[in-house]
Amino acid sequence: MTTAGDTVAKVHHLPCNIEHTGTAPVASYFMPNDTGTVVDGLPIQEAAFRGRRLKGVQLPLPAGFCGHLLQRASDGHEHKQPWSSISFFDGFTYWNHDATPVKTDPLRKVVDWLELSQKLHHAITADQIQEQIQQKGL
Repeated sequence: MTTAGDTVAKVHHLPCNIEHTGTAPVASYFMPNDTGTVVDGLPIQEAAFRGRRLKGVQLPLPAGFCGHLLQRASDGHEHKQPWSSISFFDGFTYWNHDATPVKTDPLRKVVDWLELSQKLHHAITADQIQEQIQQKGL
């Protein structure tokens, strides 16, 4: 994978399938608005897509994680590096049809799992274990 720069992408995960590949004037038609409501500590947004009401929240990725938007490389060396990063993101907005996003939504659980997995697989030193034992009075 090659990286093309520091462009930060605004990413939306919509509950639909769009049969289109390429650019589109999304900002002209998809205009989310804050509702003033906060659920599970996150402000709720509202938008419409093709006449369907959507409710969404901005989810930050856990510390240490970064997402990349990829495109197929077109440099003729696809067997070496078939993808190139065109931008990155540190969070995204996910949308539900009509239903308010909550922390029990499957996509939200995946983001929570990233943070939990990172903590589970983080190396712990003997000094840290000793410090915990002393703090607990064991």
